[in-house]
Amino acid sequence: MDSKTAVISEHIISKTAEIAKLASEILTLEETRVAKSQTPLSQWLTRIYDDQSLNNVEFQQLRDEADRRLNALKELYPESDGLGTFQKAADDAVQQMQVGILSFKKKHLPKEAKANIQEAYAFQVAYIQACLDRFTQML
Repeated sequence: MDSKTAVISEHIISKTAEIAKLASEILTLEETRVAKSQTPLSQWLTRIYDDQSLNNVEFQQLRDEADRRLNALKELYPESDGLGTFQKAADDAVQQMQVGILSFKKKHLPKEAKANIQEAYAFQVAYIQACLDRFTQML
């Protein structure tokens, strides 16, 4: 290899090392940003979905935590009668979701139909999440 090629090769190796170092620094910064932005709820969800499933114990723990937090708000703000109403509505919505999905289970539907059902319910939940985001922006 001639000297010019050797110099270019060394330069490429040097720049590659610099790029790798910068990429590592960016990754570290991103991981730090994500860790700092995790809310108590996202930490709960990360923990319970860590194994890609939700068992009955985790489900009950999440429900109990949701009730505990709403009950604490009801104690702090007893004049806010909407809290109890919302809590009951959430329980009713979950019950109706369970009844609706179980009614489809009995039909032994193909995978595509099951995916469509899951997506339709997921859109309803996303709508509720979007409403939460929008309404709490006004606080």
